[in-house]
Amino acid sequence: MKKKISLFICIFSGWLSTAIAQDAPIMALDPTLMAGWSGNLAYGNTWGPRGSTKAKSSYPYKSTPALRQAVVTSFTKRLRTQSPRGAQAVMTTFGPGKADYGTVYTEMLKTSALHDNDAADALTGLILAGYQIVNNVSDDQVTKDKERAARAQIAGILANNSKFSSETTRARTAEELKLQTVILALGLQESLKNNTADAYRKSIAAMFQKSYQLDLYNFQLTAKGFGKK
Repeated sequence: MKKKISLFICIFSGWLSTAIAQDAPIMALDPTLMAGWSGNLAYGNTWGPRGSTKAKSSYPYKSTPALRQAVVTSFTKRLRTQSPRGAQAVMTTFGPGKADYGTVYTEMLKTSALHDNDAADALTGLILAGYQIVNNVSDDQVTKDKERAARAQIAGILANNSKFSSETTRARTAEELKLQTVILALGLQESLKNNTADAYRKSIAAMFQKSYQLDLYNFQLTAKGFGKK
């Protein structure tokens, strides 16, 4: 995802908490999201599933302020059991009466080929954000063609997941993925300010490995999408 982090941080730095960088992990929604793809990248040089004309390529849903607040509440409730400080930081930043993470996410998409309110785009955005953070890949290295190719891979994955035939499931899953993407961006900026970016990159790599069995260090993004280095 091409993230305009510098603009984002100027707007929202007043709400930034170090607890987000230190304690807020990725909470895996469903490990099967990446089933059939992570193995390809882990054990071979083949490319992951690609989108096709036969596969469903669009996973739209409707996002509302009420849905986004429900997602913040459910996310922080689960997060509290393993990271009270991280949960408090998320609620303080995006809870009732605070900033809307949806607005932040929309700003992040302004120069991206990805679209809002689509589950495939949301999962692609999270994977791209993690990939960029872990491998220290700058925005200008992630072209729109590369984003579209990665998105086609993700759409191919979701086509094999029957859960996403439900708009309700798509909506809640995608909104939490968006929230997590914003949290990753916040954490990166805080780590850069505190000169702890190297440790943060390692922690994000470990989170993706644990949550999705994805070794982002071995990822390479090209015009064909993600492959193994």
